Amino acid sequence: ASQLLDANLDLKEGMLKAAADVIKDAQAGRKEALAALKDIGLTVVGNQVVPTLAAIKEERRVEEFERVQTRLESEATEPAVSEKLRASKIEALAKAGPELNKSKGTDGYVNPNEYLRLRNDYVQVIGDVSEFDEVFSPLLSEDERFNLGVGKIRL
Repeated sequence: ASQLLDANLDLKEGMLKAAADVIKDAQAGRKEALAALKDIGLTVVGNQVVPTLAAIKEERRVEEFERVQTRLESEATEPAVSEKLRASKIEALAKAGPELNKSKGTDGYVNPNEYLRLRNDYVQVIGDVSEFDEVFSPLLSEDERFNLGVGKIRL
C-alpha cells in the first residue's frame, strides 16, 4: 500500500511538472505550447493562464442548459399529460444541443439555418419555442438573434 501511494504521488508530481513546463513554454511564446493549452481551453495572458473565450462560452451554454433542464425536471406538480410534455421537452433539448454544436462556425456561433431547422422541429413536437430560444439563442451571434427576433436582442 505504501509503494502504491508513493507511485501515485510520483505520478502526480510528474504531471504537475509537465503542466508547469507547458505553461512556461507558452508564456515564452512557443507556438506548440500555446496550441496545447488552447486544445484544453486555456491561453496565456501576461503571466497568467486563463480560460479561452470559447471555453467560457461553452461553460455558460452548458450551465444555461442544465439550469433549464433542472427547472423542467422540477415541475413535478403538473398532471400526467404535462409530465409527458416535460419529458418530450427535455429529450428535444438534449438532442438539439449536439446538433447545434456541430454547426458552429469559425466565429464560434452556430449556423442560423441549422438553428431555425431545429427550432422548427422543436415547435412541431412541443408547440412552443420559448424554452428552445431561452437555452440556445445565446449560441447565435447578436446580429443573427436580431435578424431572427429571438433571445436577448440589442436595443
